[in-house]
Amino acid sequence: MREIHFTCCSCLYSIKQYLQYLRLCHKSLTFNSFSSVTESLFEPVFCFVDFAVRWFGVAFVTVVICLVTSVVVIFYMNVIPFVFEIHSPIYAYVHVAYGHYLLAMILFNYYKAVTTDPGVPPNYSTNIPVTSICKRCIAPKPARTHHCSVCKKCRLKMDHHCRIHGVKLRHALNINICAKKDRFFNSSTVFLWILCSAVTVALGCLTVWHILLITWGETSIEKLINDRERFRLKKLRLKFLNPYNFGYMGNWKKLLGFTDFRSFVLHVLLPSTHAPNEDGIVWTMASSVDPVHFETNNLSSCV
Repeated sequence: MREIHFTCCSCLYSIKQYLQYLRLCHKSLTFNSFSSVTESLFEPVFCFVDFAVRWFGVAFVTVVICLVTSVVVIFYMNVIPFVFEIHSPIYAYVHVAYGHYLLAMILFNYYKAVTTDPGVPPNYSTNIPVTSICKRCIAPKPARTHHCSVCKKCRLKMDHHCRIHGVKLRHALNINICAKKDRFFNSSTVFLWILCSAVTVALGCLTVWHILLITWGETSIEKLINDRERFRLKKLRLKFLNPYNFGYMGNWKKLLGFTDFRSFVLHVLLPSTHAPNEDGIVWTMASSVDPVHFETNNLSSCV
């Protein structure tokens, strides 16, 4: 009799757990809005895309390395002899030295960009300031931290997930003079010109966009969030101020990590492994006031 009673209790407990699980699934799908339901329904598609992007990153890095290698080989085989042939020795040596400087900076910075861990929020400390809870990691998120769907982790001051960085090596050649050379020289030179021009055009707009973001003291994600807040507050006759905007020059100094000419040379013009000014968890604000302020001319009507 006791065994039958124990079996019945176990079955009822299992059914209760199953019903609780279904209830939790229903609440998870309908917690925020209908868009959350749609996002949950498309979760298998998102997983497949994230898996593909993760492997595309490895493939793209390999392609970038192969293309840079081809540019370097053509530079040694064609460009250097061509420069010494048509220019003075002084100009040729300066050209070659500057080309090797660019090559060293490209290889060093690309290697550091690919291999450096972007950073994750610590999950062992309860004393860090947080702004929200990540619904995927179920963990606190410090300011400027966002979840990366490709890495499956929250990243400190995330901009976007990208394993291809701006690698550009461009040398201007007179294509008309190349007509006097052999077929290999002409073909490789045209390949070099097309490759470098395509990369310059493809990454030119992205470079300009990120220059503007750095100047404004924002990331790509923060730009979208801040623009939405500016539009919302504008209807309420309120003004949104970015608390991380230190001015044009201040933003560039904080990003590149220099304060004077000496640190500019050591940290920017030369390969450097210096640590960032901040830890990515606690951020210094440009002002001690709240980022939302009343417009001065509408203060009386807004209160």
